[in-house]
Amino acid sequence: MTLPVALSGTDVIGQAKTGTGKTLGFGLPLLERVTVPADVEAGRAAPEALTDAPQALVVVPTRELCQQVTNDLLTAGKVRNVRVLAIYGGRAYEPQVEALKKGVDVVVGTPAGFWTSRARRS
Repeated sequence: MTLPVALSGTDVIGQAKTGTGKTLGFGLPLLERVTVPADVEAGRAAPEALTDAPQALVVVPTRELCQQVTNDLLTAGKVRNVRVLAIYGGRAYEPQVEALKKGVDVVVGTPAGFWTSRARRS
């Protein structure tokens, strides 16, 4: 029920049981709004719309959900080659920063893990 509303660009706040498709309910509209090289090649976007900076941020409460949402978005965005990156604590900081520097379209992260683990090392 959320897809038509979200695809129109309207904000959606929803709550549903596990396994009902919440990730794709917000994820598919999000992936449609990201500009990728294929959009420029097909004439759907201007070349200046391309960027290596993140175009979307998904914030989740846990590392496990971060990994799950990242995998779901990678699968859904595979045809368009959408670059999705998981950012969370409990793993090396430097490779995550390097991945951001290389360019990413969507960042999925949990706020506490990544930055608080970095702060503890500083």
